[in-house]
Amino acid sequence: MNITNKKPWIILILTLVTAAQVFAQNSGTTPGGFQWQIEGDGVTITGYTGSSQAVTIPAEINGRPVRAIGEGAFFDKQLINVSIPNSVTSIEYAAFADNQLANITIPNSVNSIGNYAFRDNQLTSVSIPNSVTSIRAGAFMNNSLTSVTIPNSVNSIGRIAFSNNLLPSITLGANIVIANDAFVNEFTDYYNSQERRAGTYTWSGTAWSLRQ
Repeated sequence: MNITNKKPWIILILTLVTAAQVFAQNSGTTPGGFQWQIEGDGVTITGYTGSSQAVTIPAEINGRPVRAIGEGAFFDKQLINVSIPNSVTSIEYAAFADNQLANITIPNSVNSIGNYAFRDNQLTSVSIPNSVTSIRAGAFMNNSLTSVTIPNSVNSIGRIAFSNNLLPSITLGANIVIANDAFVNEFTDYYNSQERRAGTYTWSGTAWSLRQ
């Protein structure tokens, strides 16, 4: 039967059914509770409905690589441990915020750490891989960091990225553009006064010093 001869409401129903089928093919939930959505040639994790506090994010879903951890995907899930696969290139806004993570390994595939990505956890140290080019605002604020290593690949560090951390030791590359309040104890001012040189910067309790 020619569809043009059908009544308008039948055409509408067929259209809605087709749209629903297409959407169903583009998103879903894995048996482990990982909600996902196809974006481009990869998959973005959009949420988590599982109950485990220790999660291993799959590297592939439905034959497509997991490219991104989406906005708020694991927000406030009481996580104590998470494993991020090497397929991930982007960790987006508040992706792991408000959990209980004491440590995290960021794979050498990630190039962007979004705003508030790891805010309000229990991280004591973090090493940024040399694939990362930007650390956005508030990315690691409100943790328990005592040391951080930031490579030469990073071009910029946003506002309050590491605020409310102890951080007596900061190791970083040269010529990074750092927001004035990205760190505590006026670190940015000292880094700039040292001509943005690479090295390990140490806080004595009263002043910064540089060891190259």
